[in-house]
Amino acid sequence: MATMGMVKLPPDFDLQGQNAAGEWKFWKTAFEDYLVAIGQDKAAGLVKLSILRNIIGTESARIMSTFVIPEDQQDKYEYMLELITKYVNPRINECFERYNFLKRVQKEGETFEHFLTECRHLVKSCNYNTLDPNQTSEDKALRDKIVMGIRDPTTREALLRLDELTLDKTINFCRTSEQSRNQSIKFQEGEEEVNFIKKYKKPGEKKRQKSEQQDAKDKFKCKRCQNMHGPRECPAYGKKCRKCGLLNHFAISCRIKNVKNVEEKCDTSEENLFVVIEAQQIYGKSSYM
Repeated sequence: MATMGMVKLPPDFDLQGQNAAGEWKFWKTAFEDYLVAIGQDKAAGLVKLSILRNIIGTESARIMSTFVIPEDQQDKYEYMLELITKYVNPRINECFERYNFLKRVQKEGETFEHFLTECRHLVKSCNYNTLDPNQTSEDKALRDKIVMGIRDPTTREALLRLDELTLDKTINFCRTSEQSRNQSIKFQEGEEEVNFIKKYKKPGEKKRQKSEQQDAKDKFKCKRCQNMHGPRECPAYGKKCRKCGLLNHFAISCRIKNVKNVEEKCDTSEENLFVVIEAQQIYGKSSYM
């Protein structure tokens, strides 16, 4: 038996580590070698359990204390190893394991021996040597090919989450996903069409609106009719004032005071001539805006 000082202790083991399932096999072998080295491989189960809890690490020992153990198995070292194995090895997703195996390629600068070792490690959990009464090897190969080759990554991710994925499940799920995706696209196209119709304007409507806006800017309050309009749009143009009888303005805009009527017939009296001359001086001859 080797002395304690000559034996290297196994490192702490993380039961919740990312690769706990793979590392557990190697750690368990190292621990059992340690028991042999210190002469405790034939010890009682309770002794082995105490050594295991002491060496595995504080956090992992805390997790082990939460395991539900029957009273008749409390001191059974082998039973604890089985519980730990189940804890770090959840149900294996065969399709996912094969996906990881098939997508593994040799990395840049990686030696062939290292690549081969990794492939051998990955293939062990693929169940290639296990006979399945529910699926043929051909069905599984076709299932794996669909998962590897399907274009939509969202569908692939969903397939890899399915438990006990069979070829029939794979085919039905892919068909349903494609149909749902196409229906979603048509629904989105319908919404876009509705939004386009709401935003669509008839040809010339934009130009007409722009013209109307420009016309609104050009309008002003006319001094001849007292209305708002643009240049050369005065309704008083050519109209006779009811107050003074002159053209091109309404009575409301007439500037002549104290003139009730200007006779239409020609009058050469000095008084009427003065009124006409005065009105012409006020408005000009026939100027028009």
